[in-house]
Amino acid sequence: MPEFRQQQEADTPLYAEETDAPLPETLNPSTRYAYFSTIAKGGKSLIKSCRDLHLRRTICYKTLRPEFVNDPIENRRLLREARISAALQHPNTMPTYELGRDNKGHYYFTMKLVHGYTLREILNYRERYDLTQLMEVLEQVGQALPTHTTRACCTATSSRTTSL
Repeated sequence: MPEFRQQQEADTPLYAEETDAPLPETLNPSTRYAYFSTIAKGGKSLIKSCRDLHLRRTICYKTLRPEFVNDPIENRRLLREARISAALQHPNTMPTYELGRDNKGHYYFTMKLVHGYTLREILNYRERYDLTQLMEVLEQVGQALPTHTTRACCTATSSRTTSL
C-alpha cells in the first residue's frame, strides 16, 4: 500500500509573531475562510480545502451543492452529520472543528483536512494491493465502527444508550 506522508502543518516552523496577530474586533465568519479549492463532489455535498485565517491552518470545508442548499431535508442531514461527527472521538475519524452558516445563510461545517485515498478508491483498485494491505485497511475501519455505531445510536435515540 502506498505510504502517505501527511503534510502536517506542525512540520512547518511556527514563529511567535504569527501567533501574536490580533483577531478582528468582531469575528465575522464570512471572512474567516479563504483560498477555497474543491477537493471532491459528493451526491449532495461539496468538499473543499480552505485556509482558516483566524487559526492559520488549512482545513476541510463541507457544504451542500447549490441545487440542495434550499432543501430542508438535506440541510437537516448536513447538520446531523456535523453534530454526530463532532461527538465521535477516535483516531480513525476526522474531528469536526466548526458548524456555521456562510454569508448567504447556507450551512457548512469544517473538519481536519487529511490527504490520501478514500476507502472506495482503495477497494476500486484492490488488484494493486495484496491481501495483507487490504486487511490492514479494513482493520482500521473496523476499529472505528464500534465508536461510530454506539455514538450514532445514542444520538439518534436521545436518552437511551444502544450498541449495535
